[in-house]
Amino acid sequence: MAETPEIAAKAVGDVLVADAEQARRILGGDPERIARFLPEGAHASLGCPFYRGGRFFGYAAVYRTRTAGAFDEADVKLMHDLCARTATAIDNAFRFAREHQTAVVLQRSLLPPAATRSTAAETAGIYLPAGGSVSVGGDWYDAFDLSSLRVGLVVGDVVGHGLEAAATMARLRTAVQTLAELDLPPDELLTRLDDLVRRMQIEAEQPDTVGGSCLFVVYDPVGRTCQLASAGNPPPALLTPDGEVSFVPVTPGPLLGVGDMPFEVTTLTLPQEAPWSATPTACSGGTSAPGRSG
Repeated sequence: MAETPEIAAKAVGDVLVADAEQARRILGGDPERIARFLPEGAHASLGCPFYRGGRFFGYAAVYRTRTAGAFDEADVKLMHDLCARTATAIDNAFRFAREHQTAVVLQRSLLPPAATRSTAAETAGIYLPAGGSVSVGGDWYDAFDLSSLRVGLVVGDVVGHGLEAAATMARLRTAVQTLAELDLPPDELLTRLDDLVRRMQIEAEQPDTVGGSCLFVVYDPVGRTCQLASAGNPPPALLTPDGEVSFVPVTPGPLLGVGDMPFEVTTLTLPQEAPWSATPTACSGGTSAPGRSG
């Protein structure tokens, strides 16, 4: 039976071995097609598709022109392995691109507006991944109103990148908002958030991949005071009206998920002059699993 493109297509993922005559028949005997795809002086050819998971990514063909010998089994196996690995790499790249785009959309949909305005304060935020657009993790920031004109400010970062990190971030962000409505002091809020992360570790297939950092600040405009506590997060920066920048001396507690260790509350009275800016900071993408070095 003569080799035809239809017959060759039935062996998707296999290597098609052909001599010069078979190659011409596969190309339908079309002189223009033969001139385009079959090198002059070709004696033998190997062809193999880049095929993976029901998807066709391309086709590779090699030819032997200097010697008249046919390709042997070792050549066929090498061709098959190269094309299979190439197809796997291409498929993984497509999967990563889809997951990355999904994670970006999920993360951005969960972040608050870039700027907010309330009776107590005006806030502005921006998310800049340290690793560029390639690595999307579970970093987040938030600002929301509390009782008695107070404002809650949050910056957090969870372990890892991709969809799992974005999903973990969503759970922690929701938990912080829910706990803040109970008027818990910052240290108690972080303690309960730590308990949640420890439960998530128990539920996870890989507990070491669940963890994070968080800085929670409560600003009271009546007394111009900030109460804040940190779970492994860098301290916030304070910008005074004269342009000087200093970091609030916060004692960072352990990362979320470590457990059984207290968090310390720092109280700061802001200057009477206006305007001033308190800037929570986070090391984007820099959080490691509890108990492991970053």
